[in-house]
Amino acid sequence: MMSTRTIGTIRDFSGPALFFRAYPSVVTGITFALILSSPVAAFAQLPLPIVPTINLRYTFSVPVVKPVVNPCSTTFVLINGRTDLTIDTSAGTDFKMFVDYASTGGGMDALADGTLISDGTQKAGYVYSGDVKSEAGFPQKPLTFIASIPIVDYLERSSGGTADAFLMSSLFEITFTNGVPGVPVLKAIDVACVH
Repeated sequence: MMSTRTIGTIRDFSGPALFFRAYPSVVTGITFALILSSPVAAFAQLPLPIVPTINLRYTFSVPVVKPVVNPCSTTFVLINGRTDLTIDTSAGTDFKMFVDYASTGGGMDALADGTLISDGTQKAGYVYSGDVKSEAGFPQKPLTFIASIPIVDYLERSSGGTADAFLMSSLFEITFTNGVPGVPVLKAIDVACVH
């Protein structure tokens, strides 16, 4: 049994102050118990762990060799070119994809089967080039998704003639698995007359 006796009064000194000085570990324990029992836990306000951002670059070069109908005349054109795709991905707390498409090539007057016309009736060849950039983002890295990428090129004669210039639309499809792109696949080529 413990007894206390007051001998005198000390100014600005109270019983609780004596308790806190005498039992600091008890005060710490009570404070910790109050934090754990509070409706909003104090540790819920701690910052989340830092997720590192991983940046990767993938490059592909897709050849394009195909006879197409010139939609502005009754002739065929053998397209011979390529599309270079550079895909940058950034994965951290979210997932971002940046794609740069650069297409270059040309075309020559041809028969329906792609055989070049070389009897002197052919005109100057076609030329085309283009560069397109796009980006997409997701709140988190998707397990799998398919990106359909349309690219439109303007083909005109290398001599500068635009009477039979036309547009060529190429549709590429890329399947991403866990943020990594597969090989781009050329799904379709469509043409349209400019004039």
